[in-house]
Amino acid sequence: MIRAAGRAARSRPGPQLLHVAQIVARADSSRALHREGRVDRAVAALEGSAGTALLAGPWSVTATTFVPIGGRADEYVHIAEYAWPDERGPELPWVIRDGRVNPAAGQVAADGTKLRELADTVKALVTAYWLLGDDRYSTRAVEVLEVWFCGPGTAMHPSLRHAVHVPGHDGAMTWGLARIHPLLRILEAVQLMESARVDDGVAHAVRTWCRVLLEWLLDSELFEAEIERGNNHATHACELALGLAVFVDDAGAREHALAAAELIRAQVDEDGSQPAELARTRPYFYSGYNALAMLRVADLAWCCDVDLFSAQDAPKRAVEALLPELVDPRRRDRASVESSDLDRHGDLLVRAAAAWPGNQRICDAMVESRILPGPEHRVWLDVGLDPGVTRVRSAS
Repeated sequence: MIRAAGRAARSRPGPQLLHVAQIVARADSSRALHREGRVDRAVAALEGSAGTALLAGPWSVTATTFVPIGGRADEYVHIAEYAWPDERGPELPWVIRDGRVNPAAGQVAADGTKLRELADTVKALVTAYWLLGDDRYSTRAVEVLEVWFCGPGTAMHPSLRHAVHVPGHDGAMTWGLARIHPLLRILEAVQLMESARVDDGVAHAVRTWCRVLLEWLLDSELFEAEIERGNNHATHACELALGLAVFVDDAGAREHALAAAELIRAQVDEDGSQPAELARTRPYFYSGYNALAMLRVADLAWCCDVDLFSAQDAPKRAVEALLPELVDPRRRDRASVESSDLDRHGDLLVRAAAAWPGNQRICDAMVESRILPGPEHRVWLDVGLDPGVTRVRSAS
């Protein structure tokens, strides 16, 4: 059954990432679930996802046989999804075709896919352990984390030189941080493990690894180039830097939050449109993709007492500008019909509803769009938890 109240959460100095505070605060959620008649569905959903997670992984970047020129076997490598072999000859460097996904790219190197699967697995295992109390879940979570972050011969080197790679091109690309955001879901799970007093050793190892990665990131040309783009690339770069800073209690976390807020506000016009995304090949998809990242940044910034949730601020304007497309499929990009795209838009609506509770336009859009949230948020909804942090926000 769902774990009852009474487990004392160990307090740790500094802000916490998204989700953790509210799960700790609502460890007595069994009573609410019973009252709402949802406990059976919640338990079934948790046991189902966690049971699958018990059999998943482990994953390691060293299992990827492709190593870029000048790269290392323990570096993260992900082939750009828009990269295609040059039709003029296989010996030529691959070319980028914006908006056209190459399904074969992942067959070369797809550490981004591994990272996402690791995040899904660890999140499901740790959530199930916290609420159901089965030690199998926490044990398996520790095992897969150790392989990725600190296992001899399997650990990922804390750098992202090849976050996106285009075969045939020497050196590192100056883009690709958007693919890394599942890492922050892993860090959320690690914080929850700490609250549940699960294996301090692996949590310490992950935090040490993240400190090194944050230092590398802030000194990298990749981060600087992503920020200068001023679009969803910049938002995702801010999210990664801020998330790492919050996780390791970096003294500069609030400065990162303030810089992220300024960058996000610069991307959104008064009418909520995002000019940099509207110029892309899939404007609806990229606008929604960026708005979702903005909300994740806003949640992290909130941890640092930086508020991006006011009714007049950029994230809310960006979300509301997208509502007509979310409700009316005819207004969407023709290319935005993949299930993963719709998952992202469902996640956007769920986060928006949590950010501005009672907002009728957002509530109506959730009903009218018939877009379900993606797997990341379905498990949280099934156990009666909102996808945002636990401070009361304006309903306007």
